[in-house]
Amino acid sequence: MSEQEARQYYEQYGTRRFTTHYEFRKSFFRWSGDIRKCVGIENNKDFVSLKDIDRFGGFVVDLSHYVDTCGRQMQDFTLRAVRQFPVIVNHASLVRRRNGWSWRFGRHPSEYRYLSQIPGQLLADVVSLETAKDYF
Repeated sequence: MSEQEARQYYEQYGTRRFTTHYEFRKSFFRWSGDIRKCVGIENNKDFVSLKDIDRFGGFVVDLSHYVDTCGRQMQDFTLRAVRQFPVIVNHASLVRRRNGWSWRFGRHPSEYRYLSQIPGQLLADVVSLETAKDYF
């Protein structure tokens, strides 16, 4: 998305939360500060440093990544990060195992049960539920 597209959402629809991965953060450095402050950096496997985070609005904590795919080291890093920067939005996917792998396609709402065990400091006032139907 370009800054112009983000600004259109910002002005026409009041959108104040956008997300990106840490590896793409430099693409936003030229954006206006008011729009860039609406962008959060997601905790995924490329989230390895707090460098430049102060140039953004904060973090997007993907709760399914936190419990399932990133491991204990990433959980600890995420907890340290939210002590310094705000959590502006969450993503939550269904989590279940299939053949030893985490699988994001769910079959039942109980696959959101893990959300009840998320530490409160990781929660934003907006949670985006990522859903999909399992076709396999």
